[in-house]
Amino acid sequence: MQSEFFWTLEQLLKAVGGSWLNPEVGSRSFRQVATDSRELDEQSLFIVLRGQKMDAHQFLSQAVQAKTPVCLISDQAAWAQLKQTLKPSEFQPAMVWVGDTRLALADFARWHRQQMPVKKLIGVTGSNGKTSSKTLLLQIFAQAGKTLATQGNLNNDFGVPRTLLQLRPEHEYAIIEMGANHRGEIRYLTQIAQPDLTLITNAAGAHLEGFGSLQGVIDTKGEIIESLDPEQGIAVFNAQSPGIQDWLQKCQRLGIVQVALFNPREDSILNESFVGYRHFQVRDESIYFELYGRLTDGEVFSTPISMNVLGEHHAINASACVLLGLLAGLSLSQILQGLMQFSGVPGRLQKAPIACGFLLDDSYNANPESVKAGLAALMALPGQHIACLGAMGELGAFSAPGHREVAEYAAKLGVDALLVYGDAAKQMPMHFLANATPSPAFAALCAAYPDHASMIKALDQHIEHYLQTDPSPPALHLLVKGSRTAQMERIVEALVSRWGLSQPA
Repeated sequence: MQSEFFWTLEQLLKAVGGSWLNPEVGSRSFRQVATDSRELDEQSLFIVLRGQKMDAHQFLSQAVQAKTPVCLISDQAAWAQLKQTLKPSEFQPAMVWVGDTRLALADFARWHRQQMPVKKLIGVTGSNGKTSSKTLLLQIFAQAGKTLATQGNLNNDFGVPRTLLQLRPEHEYAIIEMGANHRGEIRYLTQIAQPDLTLITNAAGAHLEGFGSLQGVIDTKGEIIESLDPEQGIAVFNAQSPGIQDWLQKCQRLGIVQVALFNPREDSILNESFVGYRHFQVRDESIYFELYGRLTDGEVFSTPISMNVLGEHHAINASACVLLGLLAGLSLSQILQGLMQFSGVPGRLQKAPIACGFLLDDSYNANPESVKAGLAALMALPGQHIACLGAMGELGAFSAPGHREVAEYAAKLGVDALLVYGDAAKQMPMHFLANATPSPAFAALCAAYPDHASMIKALDQHIEHYLQTDPSPPALHLLVKGSRTAQMERIVEALVSRWGLSQPA
């Protein structure tokens, strides 16, 4: 029977090196960690964070009201002021002071990770595909044992420690996603998580405003291997990603001896362990391909795969995740069982049947390479095609050429209409029409829309006319994608509300 987990105040002090300000209250224990005063209860450690916009020390009184056993603070004056207002008989949390509560959160998470008997902890980063790969890895490793994985987008200097603090003795595996928008961030996260295996899905033009260049992205993603044990750790890389030679050379400098590759060119000869795919096809709104590979013991394999998702990038992700599973000691049957159950991630190229065809919801985020992947997945569906794109953010000086590149790529693929929203995307229809010759009906759609409502109205009118003109028209498919700031999920919600079907048309 599983015992109830808890930490002691003494363990916290050991992990963060803090000063106990009111030892007269006696020792305490706690079972969970909270950084939001609205989540406090009698079993919480309240880590009081101070940011640019808010200082949570103003909510210390709520910790008293909730009878929170322990608070971790960086402002002794805030505690002294609150203590003056407390009655002698009133409850006092044990107050632990540190210089920086953000760093203390990281220290506590690092210490806790070291105490947990997890078999393998996998760190995942990359410009594109890290969340889909994390989700796929969770389904694969769950076949072999209890697995913890990053929830939502908790992949930064706040989210990674919070995720690690959810590890419990019963967890056998952990999948930790690590995101970054500036140099040094992955280094900080990997020092906390201390992974046994690392995956870099790829390096591409994302967050260039913070990195300065693609080389900055390559260098930052490569930071994830710096906490690997040189003899026991395993680094897994995309063989066709920009930066692959940089990462391999870094492994040599660090003395990391176990390196494995996924997504190699089929005609390449590799000495490392690898998994690749070939014979990719799209049929019946699903993808089919063959996985093949070789492991360090010389074992070779090949197996046919079908997945109920769209996009060739899912075959690349599958190659990476199968390789990681095999290197972690899972059987191929366990891995394939998890692979077959994968149905994608909400907001990331999810297909929904609508009255005229399929709506591909890829609205969660965007950069040039991921938009290209979404457009390719759209064009793999037989019929006609409309792309609704929101502006891509955090591209810095590459914003204008990046948006132009995507517009020209859409024209090259044969997209029928390109609709855009957002200031940075305004010139895209012009670049698209300069390289494409859509029919008059589709050309009329190609525009930069001032708001979501006007784009939704134009799409509604086009779909309605499209369905009324021909009793059995060819399928018309739509892709919706954009950066978070573009909020393109509003387009998805409106289209599904108006045209969604419970079953494919």
